[in-house]
Amino acid sequence: MNQYTKGEWTINTVKGIRVQTDNKCICLVGENDEEDKINAHLIAAAVNGCASVNPDNPYAVAESIRDMYEALKELSKYIQFNKGNAAPIYDKAIKVLAKIVYHV
Repeated sequence: MNQYTKGEWTINTVKGIRVQTDNKCICLVGENDEEDKINAHLIAAAVNGCASVNPDNPYAVAESIRDMYEALKELSKYIQFNKGNAAPIYDKAIKVLAKIVYHV
């Protein structure tokens, strides 16, 4: 699954709710209710986030998010008990986990 529509995915609400790039409609999510808008933003954010990590294969990132999250949790526990010179790495790991879990 290497081919996907590259470019920043955005939301257009002119005729229904569409996820699109500058020159292509990716999908029609629904009409104009709030749930459809949230779903469209979720789709665009997920693709854009994964593409920022691996522009050639964002699907691979999406498939590995759960594993990355679990590894980061384990790493943060290890670093917490073995801080030493790893304090900056620990602090960064905790911030990433907080962003994932608590949306901060």
